[in-house]
Amino acid sequence: MDELSDEQIEEFREAFSLFDPDNKGYIQTKELGMVLRSLGIHASDDEKNEFIEKYDKDKDECIYFKEFLEIITKKIKENNPEDDILDALNLFDVEKKHEIDIDYFKNEYKEHFPKATENEINELIEDLKTRNDNNNLNIQEVSQYLCENIKNQLN
Repeated sequence: MDELSDEQIEEFREAFSLFDPDNKGYIQTKELGMVLRSLGIHASDDEKNEFIEKYDKDKDECIYFKEFLEIITKKIKENNPEDDILDALNLFDVEKKHEIDIDYFKNEYKEHFPKATENEINELIEDLKTRNDNNNLNIQEVSQYLCENIKNQLN
């Protein structure tokens, strides 16, 4: 839990307290999915059942706040932003060839980032062009490029 900031813990405590209005310090196991979703964290039924099995050893159907923080920490660690970027880029892959048409990419980029100049977009595309001479960008390469740029900007 050392990975969580004080602000994050407070945000999680607030969400938790919505399902623990009497401040008993726990939520019912059946509420775990709703609390996670209220924080924008999605867990499959199998994951929720694994968490319940791990943290509700005495079978009292309760998840305590400390346990909840452990679950949140695990879910945050699992979240891979590279996968999210790849999923988003796959939306551009209308022909399912693991490529994005450059013109289509340009138009979508302009629409979603209207402040980007034509020169900036062209530079981005030049950096992203695949080794072949077709009019497509490789989705995997675009994803890696964007992830590297994001990491560089955060450092």
